[in-house]
Amino acid sequence: MDVTIKEEQAPFPSKSLIPGTSLPKNFYVVANNLFQVFWNLEIDDPAAAKAFFAKIDLSNCRSYGLMSFAARSSCLSVIRDRLEATVAYINNPYSFTPESFMIVDRESCPPYRTIDEYYNSYRKLFGNVLAFYPKTSAAYAKAVELSDMFKPKWAEAMEKWAKA
Repeated sequence: MDVTIKEEQAPFPSKSLIPGTSLPKNFYVVANNLFQVFWNLEIDDPAAAKAFFAKIDLSNCRSYGLMSFAARSSCLSVIRDRLEATVAYINNPYSFTPESFMIVDRESCPPYRTIDEYYNSYRKLFGNVLAFYPKTSAAYAKAVELSDMFKPKWAEAMEKWAKA
């Protein structure tokens, strides 16, 4: 069944999309500005900082004092690497290969292809901290704070993408 979406029905006009993706042309600029807000935060508690910057998963969670964690996680470092992969793709979409950008773990850091993928990276980051850290921990409190801070910033980003 062939379903064609007319330009006026699409969330963003097709002429403003990055080839091979459903990303608006201004995706990286807006996404990176949003990312920098969180990347540049100073988190005083070292354990809470690790919750957001360290790549914690089921295989290494005990080193962070956790009994369990998600099999695949998200952290600000992974979001940064995926944004770097995305900008590499944007700059050269027709000859992009994973080897064309420098990150350590290319398999878990593919370029973003949709805005939903980018959103879900943050959703997963906050959700994992809320699910696996004790409610009394500084990491849990920070996840609640950052999640609340994220919502209006995400709405602003969506408005900017819609205007692209």
